[in-house]
Amino acid sequence: MTEHKAQPAWRNAALVLACWAGGAVAAPALNPAADPVRLSLEPVMVAEFALSEGDLVTAGKQYLHAARRTGDAHVAQNAFRLALLTQNDAAAKQALAIWQRNPVDPDDLQGARAAVALREGRDADAVRELASMLSKDDDRVGKLAMATLATATRDEQQAKRVLRQLIESNAVPNRIGAWLAVGGLAQALDETSLIDAAIAQMLRRFPDEPRITLLRAAQDRLAGNETAARETLRKVEPATRTNASLRSSVALEYRLLGDYLDSERVLAQGEQTAETYTERAYSLAQADDRPRLEALYSELQKTASRPDPQQRLLLGQIAEYLKKWEESLRWYASVPGEEEQWSAQLASANVLFELKRAADWQQMLKALQTNTEVPDDTRRDAFLLEATLFQRAGDPAREQEVLNRAMSAFPDDTSVLYTRALAFERNNEVERAIAEFRRILVMDANNVDTLNALGYTLADRTTRYQEALQLINRARAAQPNNAAIIDSYGWVLYKMGDLPEALRQLQRAARLQRDPEIFAHLAEVLWRSGDRDGARKAIEQADKLDTDKTNRAVQAVRQLMGISA
Repeated sequence: MTEHKAQPAWRNAALVLACWAGGAVAAPALNPAADPVRLSLEPVMVAEFALSEGDLVTAGKQYLHAARRTGDAHVAQNAFRLALLTQNDAAAKQALAIWQRNPVDPDDLQGARAAVALREGRDADAVRELASMLSKDDDRVGKLAMATLATATRDEQQAKRVLRQLIESNAVPNRIGAWLAVGGLAQALDETSLIDAAIAQMLRRFPDEPRITLLRAAQDRLAGNETAARETLRKVEPATRTNASLRSSVALEYRLLGDYLDSERVLAQGEQTAETYTERAYSLAQADDRPRLEALYSELQKTASRPDPQQRLLLGQIAEYLKKWEESLRWYASVPGEEEQWSAQLASANVLFELKRAADWQQMLKALQTNTEVPDDTRRDAFLLEATLFQRAGDPAREQEVLNRAMSAFPDDTSVLYTRALAFERNNEVERAIAEFRRILVMDANNVDTLNALGYTLADRTTRYQEALQLINRARAAQPNNAAIIDSYGWVLYKMGDLPEALRQLQRAARLQRDPEIFAHLAEVLWRSGDRDGARKAIEQADKLDTDKTNRAVQAVRQLMGISA
């Protein structure tokens, strides 16, 4: 399932109908067949209804029908996307032909042409379109080109083949952003020869560009060559002293290697800001190096006379980590500024919980919840924190009681409903979780997070696979390249017994996002398909990403494969 955010981009047929009824559209012509609004209204409405039911095939057919009648580029664009999702290559080609007559979103259109070429096996045409996109002085378009290549190909081998042609035919322009996008996809495809070829080209074209060297270090890390990765990072370090962005990137690479003290050492060089201090504290906390965290705490206190709310919040957080509970409370109490002050009060409640001062933290949170001068978001968060603390205390009944009170205070707040649904699911009250997700959809039928969460829950915890597929399809229609939704789609296909297509979709999701749950699902499907080596490789990736070892899917697959903790 994993986290995702965005809003659906489909045009709303209800808006067309409202304009018609409200007189915003001119009076109908004498020949109704010549009126584009009438021509498109019925099939678009049918398409929207089918979309709301998760029937992407019917929705795509009706959008294409409307596009043929009117030539409307936006409708054709919708028809194209749905055809691509349902792998209807003929319909995609027809929709693209209509879309091109009256171009909108030229970058998206070019990506669509590349997608059709890929689907039809016209690799050379796809290379030409993708190279043209990469040549534009806009890194967003370059990323779109690589996302198209990652998701529109028929299989992973085609993606590798086309990417190799882009690299070896000098089709990628001499732009660092374009090459970073290409290198990123090469890494996602996990093809060593491709990665080496991309990096070699980049080093030749941009010999003094530290970001390329950093990419080499990342590749060595992913390949398990940690010694080589560290040597490369050491070479990049001098450039970090005058480049804050690079300093943060190098520090992140060290953290991913588990070298938290090196991460903090790099961050300590150069000008210090609230962000660098925060990253340093996080690195030292991950290393559990309390003496050095104490030293950083002392360093920060020397400048604490300034009423800097971020710094005082950070001092409170460090003191909290060091279990200097009373000092932490004093720092939080000293935070100036209304917005930061509310955050400090929420943090204080957490400290009071650690001190086992139940009456005090409950009183503090209730004061926030009932104070009408407190912003609504903070009041809501006070309810959610109280529920979390009762969960941590092992009291699910009190957790639910708090969430019920939150619903009374914020009856239409989807964050509260969503949190309550997750609590029900976590406590194995699956039907109540499902009912809560449905309640959100009554208020917001196109809430993509909830469509995906409900679909995934039905697929994972029940046998209502067809309903799950419909919900996930609605989410896919809104966000076709969202890795979390693609993961849910692959998972429900697996549950329905379509292992080959499930595997293809989960591989797509893994190319788009490195997430422990995605790799766990991929491992299970590979295992069930008989590819034991591939499954072991996937679960190793899942283990590396599941740093706190709490992901339920990862643990389940480890048990399936007989891997001990």
